[in-house]
Amino acid sequence: MKNNSKYLKYGLHIAILVGVIWAVVKYVNGQEVLKALQNFNYVYLPFMIVLAIGYFLIKTIRFILLMSPFSEAVPRLVIGKGYISGQAATLLPGGIAARVGLMNQVGIPFAQSSVPVAVHSGWDQAIFLLGGLIAALWFPAARLPVLIILGLLALVGLLLLIPATRSRLAGLAERIAKRFDFEEQWQRFLDAVPMVFTKKIMPPVSSKNGVGDCPIYLVLCS
Repeated sequence: MKNNSKYLKYGLHIAILVGVIWAVVKYVNGQEVLKALQNFNYVYLPFMIVLAIGYFLIKTIRFILLMSPFSEAVPRLVIGKGYISGQAATLLPGGIAARVGLMNQVGIPFAQSSVPVAVHSGWDQAIFLLGGLIAALWFPAARLPVLIILGLLALVGLLLLIPATRSRLAGLAERIAKRFDFEEQWQRFLDAVPMVFTKKIMPPVSSKNGVGDCPIYLVLCS
């Protein structure tokens, strides 16, 4: 088991390095980078660095808060280091899952750490998507497609409010977990969900009784 963990660790490092090289080769134009560096006003550089570091620290603190129900025996500094260490892996498709592996290394099981990792990543993706769609509304050519996408998202949200839809989704997830022999891990994951969606950790989606009517909780645990 230790050998497998060792191979997995080094394999992840190699995969990240290969992913970075691939991204640079595929998406970075050297001439454009040099031109941008020549035309860049470096007066703004300190301000940009401070904002980037501040943004990342805020995200780290948020991750520590989301992990708090499962990390009583783990120092917060260790959780923060684990989050920062996994940032490079996000360059890879599905690389966000590396944080689950890092949390497992400090003693937090996959089934439990998966909930904060999923919520943390999902929140970011939702903000980016919503921000991009709202910004696109200012361009007449993109306005109609954006309105259609927003309508579809609203429709999905309404469907999730229907108990029968949630029940079918929960049943489908349970069958998939059973098919791949992950029933126990899936149940532990479900048990961990209400520990994150609490009034203390996520006030906007919580009620006085705890998880309240959070759509994610309703879908997974209804």
